[in-house]
Amino acid sequence: YLADITTQSDIKNISGLSIKERYKDKKNGCYSLAVLDKGVASKSYSLLLNKNSLEIESLLDLAEQKSGSLDECRNLIQAYKITRENDYYASLLAVLKPAAHHSFSYGSSGEISARIKKAFGKITVSVLVNGDSDGRISAAAGEAINGFGFRTQDGAAAKNAAYSFTADVSFEDIEKSESSDIYFTRCIVSWSLKEVSSGNTVLTSSGNSRQGKLSRAEARQSAVRAAETFVKENFSSQITQLLEK
Repeated sequence: YLADITTQSDIKNISGLSIKERYKDKKNGCYSLAVLDKGVASKSYSLLLNKNSLEIESLLDLAEQKSGSLDECRNLIQAYKITRENDYYASLLAVLKPAAHHSFSYGSSGEISARIKKAFGKITVSVLVNGDSDGRISAAAGEAINGFGFRTQDGAAAKNAAYSFTADVSFEDIEKSESSDIYFTRCIVSWSLKEVSSGNTVLTSSGNSRQGKLSRAEARQSAVRAAETFVKENFSSQITQLLEK
């Protein structure tokens, strides 16, 4: 239970640890003698385990009340993060006090992880993109949505979808300057994700980009690719931030 604590160590989060003495060696190395009180540490980690367990149970209850929604996924993710903390504290306690065995009513972090995957699979999102002549933007949106494990439906024939993803896309060919060999096309994209039952907007975003190429056709294709990238990356980023709140 003795350790050399370097200046990079964060000892504030180590329960039961105290510094007994400090000294320098002949090469000017600085050392601290740390002593760990097993009784204090064991009690502290036991209290943390119990506190976290109550919080996890509360989050699981909230998730169950919001079944089939993004709120269910968000609460389960928060619960999972805390179960990982409990895994850590339980492993420390097993070393400090082997007789102290903890079993949790919520099961394990692995079981919570499985519940998250199942919750994501319950969510259906209808996809409708206006101004998408060849379906490429719709496909990009579907790829981003499916990437989280959500299911998608064609927005024009959607049934019982929990959320609707609606986007508007337009392309504008900019008049070419006589002094330049470059053709420019601008893409303008806006999208929103709404909860169907309430009509509330969950997320919304918009953006535009000007693409220049040596031919009009290339500039147009580049603008379409920019719109695809915006939809995929922007949606994925915003959903991730929403779920981690």
